[in-house]
This record gives sequence, structure tokens and C-alpha cells, in this order.
Amino acid sequence: MLNENTILIEIGIKRVKMSNQDSYCDYNLNFIPASEVNTATNTDTKSINLGTRDNTRKLRWRNIPRFLIKPLVDVGVFGEGKYNTFNFLKGFPTLDTMDSLERHLDKFYDPDQSDYDDESGCHHLAHVAWNALVALYHLEKNPKLDDRFKNASDLD
Repeated sequence: MLNENTILIEIGIKRVKMSNQDSYCDYNLNFIPASEVNTATNTDTKSINLGTRDNTRKLRWRNIPRFLIKPLVDVGVFGEGKYNTFNFLKGFPTLDTMDSLERHLDKFYDPDQSDYDDESGCHHLAHVAWNALVALYHLEKNPKLDDRFKNASDLD
């Protein structure tokens, strides 16, 4: 059954001689949104109706394109070279991670500073994002590392 999420694929056969070669390109793919297909008259046996998939309540990784996380990967690669692979997973007190985040944020806001870290060459905001994610990870996985001040009873 076709619905608005279905994509119809038409496969057509063509014999196109490739320049200066004895080979041919023998296929042509056309992707047609279901909304453009007249299902009442569509009896083309070369058309394929794709299956359905229930992705409700599942992560939609497409919402974080790789170009957005590349700066984070660059920070991770730098950290791996300076410390060790997965060193950040060993854990740090939350305030140590937040201090690093704040130092990078301060440098980002400082008009006399470069936007790029002198040591790593990575953008300071990439370091901010990295530290925020590491802090979030450890707050969820290692709550004993959370050394933030929360109330007066913490002073005892």
C-alpha cells in the first residue's frame, strides 16, 4: 500500500556507451515520492514499492549531521593523543570538567583571544561542547563524581 512516506523506485534499462570504453551503463534509477504516483493507474511492473518501518519513539540520528559533530571529533582526537584513548570515560569530578568548559568559554568571549585553542587548534566552542557532553555523561553514569555545591548540608 502506498502512503505519503512511500518512495517508488522506477528502474529503467538503457544501453549507453561509455566514452572510449567497451562498457555500457545498463540502468537508470528514478526516485518518485508516492504523492506524485497515481496508484489507480500504476501497473508498471518495473516499479518497486518499498517496505514500511516503524521508527516512532526511536532515535533519529539524521538530526545530528556529521558536519555538526566533526569539531567534537577533532577535540576527541586531540585528547586521545594528549592523554589516551577513552581517558575521558575514566571520569573527572564535575567541577573539573566545568572549569575546563568555562576556561574555553571565557576565551571565546575574550575579544583579545583567538577563537581557536593554542594547544589543540580546535575551536573553543568545540571544547565547550565536548566538556558539556563529558559532564552530562558522568552526571548520568557516575553521579558520585558530582561535586557541585547544592545546598548548605554539603558544607558539613
